[in-house]
Amino acid sequence: MDTVEDNGCHACWRRDRCLPAGLDTAQIRRLQPFMAHRRPVAEGTTLFAATARFSGLYIVRSGGAKSTVIDPDGRERIVGLHLAGGLIGVDGLARNRHEVTAQALDRLSLCWLSPLTLDRLSGQPDLYRRLFGWIGETVLLQQRQLLAVSRPVPAERGALLIVLVAEMLGSVSVPQLSYSLPLSRQDIGNFLFLAGETVSRAFSTLSRQGAIRVSGRWVEVRHWETLIGEAKLSRSHLPLARKFGLSERSVDASVETPVFTTV
Repeated sequence: MDTVEDNGCHACWRRDRCLPAGLDTAQIRRLQPFMAHRRPVAEGTTLFAATARFSGLYIVRSGGAKSTVIDPDGRERIVGLHLAGGLIGVDGLARNRHEVTAQALDRLSLCWLSPLTLDRLSGQPDLYRRLFGWIGETVLLQQRQLLAVSRPVPAERGALLIVLVAEMLGSVSVPQLSYSLPLSRQDIGNFLFLAGETVSRAFSTLSRQGAIRVSGRWVEVRHWETLIGEAKLSRSHLPLARKFGLSERSVDASVETPVFTTV
């Protein structure tokens, strides 16, 4: 594994969404020797392939990655999205072999916990408990991603994807309200089980409702309450809307909103 020297977890801007979250300074100092830092990899690089021997857990520092499987018809299907602070490789823990293929969506910077390191980490009970908690959080995120593809209405799927990405890119309590989508329109369609044209129409519907503004891959959340309403999410998301002044429409309905057109 090609690794480099690094400033450490205490200096990382994503530590509030990563393994060190909730640990005190002394615990982070004990965790640091277990964390290796990979050189950045280029878009399209395969981190590991399905059926390959378990190679450890990877933590996204910057950039994004997707997990894919081959369906019974021989088509590649995206089954997971991993952004900054996300954990990749949990699928390999069950049988010591990876069940999915993980691939970089863009330039990707990673931290790495090797299989040997994971064994050594078991000798630090408090850090090991935190690792298991983090793995549990990853499973919950994967369940929410699966929920997105189960929505019956395309606009609901699109809205939930936008909310998920906003929360994945934001801090623990504050979603990222404007960002560049990490997936192309084709990949979004693949992930949500929708045709590319249907994805465009779904995003256009959300734009006309004033929930979002879209230009190419760039998304700006304009009305959080409308967005979570379309996503059929819990009302617990509403305090965020009020906190950031997004519970009132902030776009002029008379202004035509752009159509979602990525390539």
